[in-house]
Amino acid sequence: RNGDTIRTGEDCGHPVCSPCLAKYVAARVEALRVHDVPCPAPGCERRLFVADVDHLVARGDLEAGVRDRFVEIRSRDFGARADEF
Repeated sequence: RNGDTIRTGEDCGHPVCSPCLAKYVAARVEALRVHDVPCPAPGCERRLFVADVDHLVARGDLEAGVRDRFVEIRSRDFGARADEF
């Protein structure tokens, strides 16, 4: 289905369906691995940003609570790294 492909910002060109990307993001959130989340295409170095996750929520493919947890964990990770300096 044409409308399911998500491409945002600094797009790498890999077509990933929105529901698939939403499941990928949700799994990363559950595993607490939300820093430097790569595109799910093997070998791709493009990273997902909060704007990408926001787009999934806006499309209805990802629950807002998962997005909130994504942001909260990333903020906590950045805060901990900043404290190390």
